[in-house]
Amino acid sequence: MKKLVAIAALFASLVAHAGQLTQTVTISGAAVNLTTIGLVDWSDWNGTSAFAPANDFKSGAGTLPNPSLIGGTFQVYTNDARTINWTNGTNTGTSSNTAGIFNNGGTTGNGLQLILPADTNIRTVKIYISAFSVATAATISATLSDGSASPQTDNTTLTGAVATAVDGVITLVYQANSAAQTLTLQWFINANVGNVGLQAVALNSVTAPPVVGPSKFPPFGIGL
Repeated sequence: MKKLVAIAALFASLVAHAGQLTQTVTISGAAVNLTTIGLVDWSDWNGTSAFAPANDFKSGAGTLPNPSLIGGTFQVYTNDARTINWTNGTNTGTSSNTAGIFNNGGTTGNGLQLILPADTNIRTVKIYISAFSVATAATISATLSDGSASPQTDNTTLTGAVATAVDGVITLVYQANSAAQTLTLQWFINANVGNVGLQAVALNSVTAPPVVGPSKFPPFGIGL
C-alpha cells in the first residue's frame, strides 16, 4: 500500500508541474494602463531610443527582457493610435505616450523577438504590438524551450490594409515543466512590405502551480 501511495504522489507531482502554453491574439487600440495590468512588472518603449533598454519600467522591477531583431533594423515612431500610460514608473513616475519601436526591414520574415523567463510557475503576460501596411497577415508564434507544451502560432489575426496601422495584444499564459527555461515569442511579416512593432510588455501574474497530493486520488489497491 505504501508503494501505491508513493506512486500516486509521484504522479501528482508530475501532473502539477506539466507544461502549458496558451496564446491569444486580439486587435485592439484601447488605451493601456500598465500600472493596473503589469502588477508584477512592465516595460515601455516610448520612441526616444530604438532599442535597449526599455525607456521606462515599473518602479522596483525592470526584470523584463528587451526585444531583439529578426532581420531588418530598429526604428522608432510616436504616432500610434493607442495610448500607453502608467503611474508607477522608474524614470518617470506618471506619464503617457503613443510611441513605440518597430522593425523597418520590410522583407518577408523581418520582425521582433522576445525571450521571456519560464519555470514551473504559471505566468500571464501581455505584449502590446503594432503593424503597418501588413495586408498579408503577420505570423505570431510562441514556443517553450523544454517542449513541455505545444507551440502556438497565429497567422491570421494581425493584418490590415496597405498604408493602414493596426494595434494588437498578445496574451500568453504559460508554464514550463522545469526551472531555468524560456519562452520565445516572435512576430514577423510574411510579405516584402510593411512592418511590425512593439509598445509595451506587462507581466500580470506569476503564481505557483497547484499542489496535488495523494489525497486527491480515489482509494485503490485496498486489500493488496
